Amino acid sequence: ASFYTWFGESFVLAKILNALVVALSVALVFRIGDWAFGRTIGCLAAALPMIDWDQACQSMTLMSEPLGLGLFVSSVYLLIRGVKKEYPRDLFFSGLLFAFCNLARPLTLLAFPVYLACLFREYRRRGFDHRRTLRRVGLFALGAALGLAPWLIRQKKVIGIWAITSKTAE
Repeated sequence: ASFYTWFGESFVLAKILNALVVALSVALVFRIGDWAFGRTIGCLAAALPMIDWDQACQSMTLMSEPLGLGLFVSSVYLLIRGVKKEYPRDLFFSGLLFAFCNLARPLTLLAFPVYLACLFREYRRRGFDHRRTLRRVGLFALGAALGLAPWLIRQKKVIGIWAITSKTAE
């Protein structure tokens, strides 16, 4: 909507934006795969979104699919970087992008408890005490809560129920 406001309605512009988001997602998928499994698996994982060119060119779901993918991959990237390099702010922004991902592609929020459990387990495995672990996990949860709060409030005011997506509100 922001781009349409500035540049007018243009499917060409939307497809270009889709392609840029997918390209960024491919780079992040490579980086995540490289960190987790090595360069070869990173290359193979990054090749998958490039094969599915429909992600970039779906005119019926402009920005929905690629944006959801980009936000999800960015969230995972920041989560791994936050844990790996001890950047607490990355955990907060990972949670924020995770919430935004749910707004672009509904029901990714169902993975929220899994994210929390994995984070908690990883920090405990590293020998963090409970308080320090809960602070780190809490940063992710705070980011997600702040990302979803405006939407939840909007849904309550407009529709009259607390709903994480417009589809669940229907």
